[in-house]
Amino acid sequence: MYSKGQRKSLTKELIKLSLPIVLSNLAYTLLGAVDTFFMGIVGTLALGAVGIGSITFITATVVFKGIIAGTTPFVSRAYGSKDPLTAGRYLKFFYY
Repeated sequence: MYSKGQRKSLTKELIKLSLPIVLSNLAYTLLGAVDTFFMGIVGTLALGAVGIGSITFITATVVFKGIIAGTTPFVSRAYGSKDPLTAGRYLKFFYY
């Protein structure tokens, strides 16, 4: 088990590592909200177009984030065991 000081240190490190991911996810949400706000002023047709565009954008983002999240453990494990050839094979397999 961790001591109280170690837990505080670990918590600070995790927050420091996760902050860019949290900010990135907030930026995606803010982008959709700002687009919706401004296109609502322009008109209903523009608002509908932004809605369809946002759905397409979010779908593509989720698919690519899923591919990256699935690839990372395999490639990092091969790279960490000093086997770049296997890491390259994993990259080719997941991206092609």
